[in-house]
Amino acid sequence: MTGTDWYTDGRSTGKQARGEARRAALIAAAIEVISESGIAGVTHRAVASRADVPLASTSYYFASIDELIEEAVTAAVAGQVELLDNFADLIASSGGSADELAELIADALTQLPDSIAITQFDCYLAAARNPAMAPAAANAMDAFERLAAEALRVAGAREPDVGARAFVALADGFALRRLALPHDDESHARELRDSMRSLFIAYAMDDSERRTWSQRLREVRKGGESSPVADRI
Repeated sequence: MTGTDWYTDGRSTGKQARGEARRAALIAAAIEVISESGIAGVTHRAVASRADVPLASTSYYFASIDELIEEAVTAAVAGQVELLDNFADLIASSGGSADELAELIADALTQLPDSIAITQFDCYLAAARNPAMAPAAANAMDAFERLAAEALRVAGAREPDVGARAFVALADGFALRRLALPHDDESHARELRDSMRSLFIAYAMDDSERRTWSQRLREVRKGGESSPVADRI
């Protein structure tokens, strides 16, 4: 190593670190723009302004605005996936009752920032139009399903992977409602816990219990007579 190599290496490392920090700042800014204006609102100018960097920075660090959008969505989903996987590991190691599992999952989902949830749903919609977004959308859904499937296994469900899809649909529906309407976090979490508890019960039933409830659902409440409509189903 020459007398100046240490200085050159250090300068290069410092420059690389600054570049990575600026790139990360642009991705974070893009996530914020998506949460406020949707994917259609992500432009070079909007992201650079939000990140408080020169306009040319976006085209310097990203080959196109589409690449920036894809990386922003992927980063948002990655954070969500990590959180959900951590909860899945916690459930697998600690076990618990259906009530406790429902509360744990509801708490995990309500902890997600609105900006991440909005980015997630924009990702789902974008994946329907742009195949490049499909992997990020699939990662988010898979993480939710892993979490739900692990909880169902602990609760004793016989088909946890099948039930997991129902849990994801339920969670997504509640998340959309929370984003679209004024809400109280405590009430929202309680409603989500109650709904998840009901699903846990349904998927933990044995065949005999399922048959009993199927029959009850096919009966008219008044008089207990079988419904003509139900009989044709």
